[in-house]
Amino acid sequence: MLSLSPTSLTNGLEGSIQVDGKYGFGVSAGRFYSFSDGRFYSQSFMYSDEKKEVWARMTNLLTLERAVALARDRIHNLGIDETKLGLSEPTTAAQWKYDSNGVMYPLPLYVVRWQTTTGDYYIIDMEISGVSSNVSKLHYNLPAEMLPAHLRVPLPTNYLQMLGLPTNVTFLPHDWERRQRLLKEAKPDPPLSQRVRGQSRLL
Repeated sequence: MLSLSPTSLTNGLEGSIQVDGKYGFGVSAGRFYSFSDGRFYSQSFMYSDEKKEVWARMTNLLTLERAVALARDRIHNLGIDETKLGLSEPTTAAQWKYDSNGVMYPLPLYVVRWQTTTGDYYIIDMEISGVSSNVSKLHYNLPAEMLPAHLRVPLPTNYLQMLGLPTNVTFLPHDWERRQRLLKEAKPDPPLSQRVRGQSRLL
């Protein structure tokens, strides 16, 4: 079953695509920018202690290192190369944990993120499921021109006319300044082995 929820904006279509009530794809500013698997991402348990306890009993098929390797593999398969963005190791690589009355239970879910050196802008934000051994959430803050063609959502040449707008106007995205900083500030991060590993907790 396919569900579409589009909205026409000056910089392109914005909305979501839902497939079989499980998979969600986000579209904005002329490109696909997000994916989620509703069965295995953090939103499925974040606000329920009962669900966290269920997750704590699930079999985890991954380690942190394997989750990071899987995250890299999946974005490379999409045609996104973090090294070409000036990035190296993720700035965050952690396993979710659930604090139940002072006892910490590891959950089969990992967070892998790359962000700008100032720390205010996530470039790539992923969740990797240890249950499915696959991506459960992917979100990237990359403009369409920095993405491969298959991730772009091109507009008709008369799109502005279709919206009743003048054709000689240039519109900038709301986060245009941040996107410009992305090109200037992103640089390699220290290797995972040189960073403190104590980030693993329920975020």
